[in-house]
Amino acid sequence: MDIRKGPIAPSPPRCHSTSPGATGYIDADLRDTDRIVRLAGDTLDFTQPVAIMLLGVLNFVLDTDEARAAVNRLLDAVPSGSYLAITHPTLELDGEANVEAMRFWNEHAKPPITARSGEEIAGFLDRVDLLEPGLVSCSLWRPDPTEAGGATKGLSTAPSAANPEIRTAYGRRGQRVNVEA
Repeated sequence: MDIRKGPIAPSPPRCHSTSPGATGYIDADLRDTDRIVRLAGDTLDFTQPVAIMLLGVLNFVLDTDEARAAVNRLLDAVPSGSYLAITHPTLELDGEANVEAMRFWNEHAKPPITARSGEEIAGFLDRVDLLEPGLVSCSLWRPDPTEAGGATKGLSTAPSAANPEIRTAYGRRGQRVNVEA
């Protein structure tokens, strides 16, 4: 399911998948989660685990509480065993390069974006079991190109005004179990 909003979003006929199964497209705003879940339910079976991939989108929801609420409403719609993947810019890892990149974006593009601290980003993941290696820089997610079958060879992960530092995290929604020590 591909959910996008704005003039750069591809038209539905251009969205396709090389994987077997159904593919869908929704033109929506992340903050309209009721609509997203309702329309996605036409394609996805919410009784089976799914992956929620919020890749470079939460930074466009400027209010952290509003962004967290959207993540939580999406998690409410999926069963245990589902995954949540997030990428989000931060100023903590290479602050000056990211400050410049975000200043440039906010002066020349719409909608504006925001960076969040690692603690704020981790708040989006408090309902999932964080998978290894945890909340890390994208460049540290799979640092050995051979781990991904060489797929990362030749990609620049150095932060710059054109490539700000991004944090990545993946979590799996499971049944929480309290363990007493």
